[in-house]
Amino acid sequence: ESFPYAVILLENEANALAFGEFCHAEQPDLKSLVYVNVATSINSGIILNGQIHRGANGRAGDIGQMHVDVLNTEGEVEDIISLESLASATSIAMEAQTAASSNIETSLVFHENGILTARDVGIAAAKGDAVAREIIERSGHLLGATLANIVNFLDPDLVLIGGPVVEVSPVFLAAIRRNILERSTSQSTQHLRIEIAPLGPEAAVLGA
Repeated sequence: ESFPYAVILLENEANALAFGEFCHAEQPDLKSLVYVNVATSINSGIILNGQIHRGANGRAGDIGQMHVDVLNTEGEVEDIISLESLASATSIAMEAQTAASSNIETSLVFHENGILTARDVGIAAAKGDAVAREIIERSGHLLGATLANIVNFLDPDLVLIGGPVVEVSPVFLAAIRRNILERSTSQSTQHLRIEIAPLGPEAAVLGA
């Protein structure tokens, strides 16, 4: 009522994060990047030739819905489910909660309030907890394998990973980076940078 002629623009959070990092990047010749936000779900913002790539229906970058093969102990495909069901911050926290409730020896059991977050798991992994490290590495492996396909397809200059886990756990980024480099072509990774998003959550505000 106060501003009847105001124009309100809505933007996907992952796109805003990607654009914020792009506009404030220290790399002057940066033209394309993929920003992956590992939070409650897994979404990515894609910048191509300096422009946000939204797709025909504004859904480009929803990599959390990409399918992942779940293997059994014999190495056979047991199930096919979404990436975010296995590698999001929510799934990391749930897996840690299950481990903490079992008889497995882990420091996650001694968490004060009895509620575990993905950030807690990342901190425990960074401190050397074997169970937490295994959870983080498995999630990083799955995300890195998926991102390898995206790197081969889009050939970006930069891949940025954001979210509560990567901010506290170098293990997560290392697993992602290792799988991207192992599964992508040498032409795609020759000059590719894979880093923690430097601006953190503030990038969304800057991008907006």
